[in-house]
Amino acid sequence: MHFIKFDELDRKDIIFPMVMGCIVFLLFVGFIVFQFATNRDISLKYEDSIDLKVTKVRSERGFLTLNDSIGVSSATPLIKEKSEMKILNSLKQTNLDSYNKFTMDFGQVVKPYRITKERNTDTIIVYHYSNTLYFKLFTD
Repeated sequence: MHFIKFDELDRKDIIFPMVMGCIVFLLFVGFIVFQFATNRDISLKYEDSIDLKVTKVRSERGFLTLNDSIGVSSATPLIKEKSEMKILNSLKQTNLDSYNKFTMDFGQVVKPYRITKERNTDTIIVYHYSNTLYFKLFTD
């Protein structure tokens, strides 16, 4: 085995790996800083107040992004409804003997609709034509 003595190393043999290592390290740190700087929390919170006409809904891993500004869990449960339920994509019947008993969550509401929520409440109100739906916000 032949070992290279430190005295025999050329200056470029030392500087090039050090420069490349620094560049890789700075890119790694820059990527982490970029992730933290661009990460914004758009989820609807208990303290928030909104009144929004929803025309665009994007679903990703059980989370709905409404008009690219507000995020709500698609599993947010219905707690009360008024009028006829004509706005569903599908009904999940929990009792086959009774058509009126079903479960619904926020992800089943068809756009466009208007969503409102008062500050410091856990109730999301959805207006869709003549229907008014009340959903319970998941809180931490």
